[in-house]
This record gives sequence, structure tokens and C-alpha cells, in this order.
Amino acid sequence: MQHINITGIGKALPSNEVTASMIDKQCNLAEGTTLRITGLEKRYFLKDESASTLMLKAIHQALDNAKLKVDDIDCIIAASATMQQAIPYNGAGVHRLLKPKRNIPSFDINMTCLSALRAFDIASNLLETYPTILIVSCDIASIGLDWSDIRTAGIFGDGAAAMVVQKSSKGGIVVSNFETHSEGFEYCQIEGGGSMNPPSAYDGDYNDLAMFRMDGKKLFKLSAKILPNFIHNTLKTKGLTLNDID
Repeated sequence: MQHINITGIGKALPSNEVTASMIDKQCNLAEGTTLRITGLEKRYFLKDESASTLMLKAIHQALDNAKLKVDDIDCIIAASATMQQAIPYNGAGVHRLLKPKRNIPSFDINMTCLSALRAFDIASNLLETYPTILIVSCDIASIGLDWSDIRTAGIFGDGAAAMVVQKSSKGGIVVSNFETHSEGFEYCQIEGGGSMNPPSAYDGDYNDLAMFRMDGKKLFKLSAKILPNFIHNTLKTKGLTLNDID
């Protein structure tokens, strides 16, 4: 067992609440369309704040919850799908925001929606070296949504979350598993912003490449195909089955 304990958590949302009805009006859709398609009555989009503001709020909530100070942190893991800028990495930006007295290590985990979960798993293996680890995730999805695709754009919002993890003498991670199924590489992507499609080599409207695209149907089909065996095989490594889950 990987002995890890979440000793503090925090979250932050923008003050700008966006309802399904507001999106219907913005996109010239019949009243009730967005709610019917997404099942979400509201979400929050950044307006007057910044990603840094949200991160700081979530981090300080987590530290207060853990009864710790900034200088108690031994390592920072920034685990987000998006970043404030391409270089330097997010973790360095978080370090600069917090201004710790020590030059503690920091790094990023960029695995889109899985980033925070993967960060937690990796942190569990680092606690011998770094007894107190801060994990922070902040995503501002609203800036890259294509509103002509309401099925995708309508399910996203902005926000930040943070957790402090420390070694535990009792509980922990019984089993974990991560796999890469790259046949779904093109099902969720932002094509621009990297070396494959730089602005200098693109003749069209670069905004098209800067938008988040997702093929939800193909993604669901792939996930449904993979998950049953993935869960079974993961539990099997510890001699468990679904019947053992409480």
C-alpha cells in the first residue's frame, strides 16, 4: 500500500455564474436546449479574476485546512490541462505566486482531465523525500471553447482546486493503474500552440486551431470498450474483484 493522506483541500470558482439559459440566448438556441443536452444548470466562467487569483484562493484554503503555512510545503505539483503560458511551466508560476522562503522543487503533470489524479498517484511515491506536497489544478476552459459545438462547450467551466498530501501511517492507495490508449489521440485536442502547427506555418484563422475539440461519441465508445477489462485487471493485481468494493 502507498501510504498517503489528504490533509487539506481547497477550491475556488470565478464569481461569474453562467446558466444554461444564458448560453441558450448567447448561441441563439431554443430555451432549454443547453440544459437538455448537458444536464448542467450552471457553470462558472472567468471574468474579473485571473487564473492566479483562483489558484491562490484554493491553495490557501487547502493550507488552512491542513493547518500549515506556505513554508511547510516541500514540493509543488501543478496538475492542469491548461497553462497560463507555454514557458515556463505552471509549477514555477505557482512557486512565484506563493513566494516560499525555500527554493522547493516543482513540476507539472499535464494529462488533461487525469492530471490531478495522476499527480496524487505520483505524490504517493515521493513522500519519503518530500513529506508535504501541494497539488494544485486550475483550468480556464472558457477561453478555448467552440460554441458551435454545444455538446462539448456546454459541459465545461473554470475553476481551481488544491490539496495537501502527507504520509499516512494508516490509510493509503490500495491499488492504482494508468494506461495509455493512443488510438483516441485525436478525440480530444487543441491542435495549435505547439511545434506541429505554429502560427507562422498556418495560412488560415489560427483561432480555429486554438479551440478545444472533442468527439464525445468516439471517446465514449473507446472508454466503454476499455474500462471493464481495465477495472478487472487492476483489481486482480491485488486479488480483488468488484464484489470486494464497498
